[in-house]
Amino acid sequence: MAQKKKSRVAFVGLGNMGLGMAQNLLRAGYEVAGYDLSAARRKMLVKSGGVAAKNPAEAAQGAAAAFIMVMNGRQAIDASAGKGGLLESLRPGAVIVLSATVERDEAIELGRVAAKRKVAVVDAPVSGGLRGATTGTLTMMTAGEASALRKVKPYLSATGKKILKVGSKPGDGQTVKASLQALIGVAFAGIFEAMTLGARAGIKEEVLYEVFTNSVAQSPMLENTAKLIVARKFKNTGSNIATMHKDLGITTNLARAVGAPLFATTAARELFQAGMSMFPGEDNWCAVKVLEQLAGGRKKK
Repeated sequence: MAQKKKSRVAFVGLGNMGLGMAQNLLRAGYEVAGYDLSAARRKMLVKSGGVAAKNPAEAAQGAAAAFIMVMNGRQAIDASAGKGGLLESLRPGAVIVLSATVERDEAIELGRVAAKRKVAVVDAPVSGGLRGATTGTLTMMTAGEASALRKVKPYLSATGKKILKVGSKPGDGQTVKASLQALIGVAFAGIFEAMTLGARAGIKEEVLYEVFTNSVAQSPMLENTAKLIVARKFKNTGSNIATMHKDLGITTNLARAVGAPLFATTAARELFQAGMSMFPGEDNWCAVKVLEQLAGGRKKK
């Protein structure tokens, strides 16, 4: 039985990740008013019990907090400070939760702009993918003032399982997420190369999957990635390659800004670039097909 509705939460960005998070807020009993450029996504929110808004400002009317889960930092800033943005309606003391993965400097800028209206920003990028968003088990890397974090903790708990404090100001969360994406990008590239090598040398992909997932390298990411490669499932898995490529671009931009060498991460980004160019619209795992082609084609079983 649904809980009695509590406070109102605004949600901007109702893509696969955003809609899943908004639905979990609804399940927790909150009233959710959402906005997305896509009318179809707004209708999906309404079918889930939410309210569709004509712009972010309308979504934020009476809201104690507002989540932003858009594709990039400029969209996040426009959705907040632009015409019809959140800051037109959010009251002093309200909190913006920046769940999107953006450039560190964009998160800092959003925090600065919001502070002028006495609205706090909690920088809270997430990890866990589509499954984490739909099941409410995301890991959230949160950074912000202690009072703001306390205010939004109930909302974060409705959308994520592990709420980790990683800093005290906007930008800290994005820095941690950029570092995490370096690790994930390199791990993906390693899985793609290992699967390609073994298969090209004559070992069945199913055998590689069994050994890899029962080795010291075993992890949920390895298991999911290798399984999808074996199944040749490269579309509609909820992990579009363009998003990972964008994230790795953020990572390498930060590396240039702070002077950190990223040999493996840069190579991984180029692999994702090739995958995105050769197989537009497909998901992360399609990058394995780039390596297969470079190896002379996929070996027939």
